[in-house]
Amino acid sequence: MPGEVLSSSSVIRKRYLQLILLVWFAIIGVDFFLHAGLFTSIYTQASPFLLPAMDSFRRIPIGYLALLVSAVFLVWFMNMASVRGWKNGLLIGSIIRVLTGASLFLRLYSISTASVQLPAGICEISTP
Repeated sequence: MPGEVLSSSSVIRKRYLQLILLVWFAIIGVDFFLHAGLFTSIYTQASPFLLPAMDSFRRIPIGYLALLVSAVFLVWFMNMASVRGWKNGLLIGSIIRVLTGASLFLRLYSISTASVQLPAGICEISTP
């Protein structure tokens, strides 16, 4: 019946939205722990590479929007690759994160005046 297909489709969309939000909140949690906790000292040092603290603070929502884009990509990729189960998802997601973090680190380090610790903190590749 057409109504059943529509409701099934809306359930699938709702499930993907819930999954995207779950992944996004998990990423924000890790990001908050690392950047507001472990890497705080990196951001409080004067650097010609970083914005002043208040400007950075005002741009946090833009960073969280970027993390939402990452969450959408991860959920889409996992679905397209038919990754099933939390262990497989964690493994593939971690591999993607390390590879994209390493790529970003190398790009930032190659064009900036920042010390090695700053791009590493930004890219979060210094954590397992």
